[in-house]
Amino acid sequence: MMLEFHWLDARREPGTIFVRLIAGFHLIYGTQDNVFNHERFPWMQH
Repeated sequence: MMLEFHWLDARREPGTIFVRLIAGFHLIYGTQDNVFNHERFPWMQH
C-alpha cells in the first residue's frame, strides 16, 4: 500500500529550489566569518 500525496506532487519542482536555497544559505552563513573576520583571514591564505 502506497500513500499518495497529490498536494506534494504539485509542488515538487518549487520544493527542490527551496531546499537548495536553504542549504546554500546555511553554507554561506556558516563560513562567512572566515572571510570577513580579519583575524582569521590570514589562516585561510595558506
